[in-house]
Amino acid sequence: MLVPDVDDEEDEDEDEDEDDDDSIPRDELIRRYRRVFSALNRHAKPTDADTNIIMDEDDYVAILTRRLLTEHEFFSWNGKPNTSPILKTKGKSLRSGEPHFTTLQTLYAVNECLLGVRDYTGKFAPKAYKQVRPSEDDLDAQFAELQVYWNGLLRAIPVLRSDPVGMREHDADKPESQDHLLFWPIGTELFARVACDVMIDKLPKGSFDEADVVRCLSPFDQVDWSLHGAPWRGLLLVMSGGTWKMRSEDRKATLEVARLILTRMVAPDRIPTASMEAIKDDWMGLLIPQLTVDEAERVWSSVAQMR
Repeated sequence: MLVPDVDDEEDEDEDEDEDDDDSIPRDELIRRYRRVFSALNRHAKPTDADTNIIMDEDDYVAILTRRLLTEHEFFSWNGKPNTSPILKTKGKSLRSGEPHFTTLQTLYAVNECLLGVRDYTGKFAPKAYKQVRPSEDDLDAQFAELQVYWNGLLRAIPVLRSDPVGMREHDADKPESQDHLLFWPIGTELFARVACDVMIDKLPKGSFDEADVVRCLSPFDQVDWSLHGAPWRGLLLVMSGGTWKMRSEDRKATLEVARLILTRMVAPDRIPTASMEAIKDDWMGLLIPQLTVDEAERVWSSVAQMR
């Protein structure tokens, strides 16, 4: 941050009471002014991601994310003390048993993806709208579109309305609970990436409605999202120290393989059959713990039979 210039010359129109013994000399005011800016430059810390989303008045994704929380029935919270908000507003991780559907940061990432589905070249300027607030008309138009995406998404994958408390449990010995990939931030963002790719290909190029979104996303409801099922166990859910946990090792390569596999499941025309052998090899190489070749082939065969 640069220190603004301060004019040492007195304003000709400025009235100054030279007889006031309590007034602070101008040079002392300037020193104090510079000291404040120096301290800010030296000690100021950037705000965290959650605060940016909550406070930013220029970033259109942040603005529309906040609006979604107040105007969309799925995300709005009644504020009652014996209930929990649908979003966790501090940090990006979630734990087993937490009552939140997802985190604010994850919702922001999903919304950013959804708002990038349509090509607005020449109409809106989405990238620029992260620095300069759009017009209210543009915000209204993009919010209406965002609602269509979420309405269609929730209709296409109704399990998303399940109670989150029972949807994140790595312990496979608890049959009353599930370990559903879409309820973990890593899975929510993985889904969003693939879903947006599918909608870019499949949605009508002109106007579209909620039913069009449902048609695009309905194949996702047929996916086995259990982290203890194929192909996620060993890839996204790994054994460490005798317990199952979400993978942190080789995260970038792992998510790319997961993206390709999920794309093949829901939109096979996007991934040529000839590419699947290489994807299988990458998948096998990333598994923790490693499987024997025969075991891996059996698991992969079940993946290959999925839509």
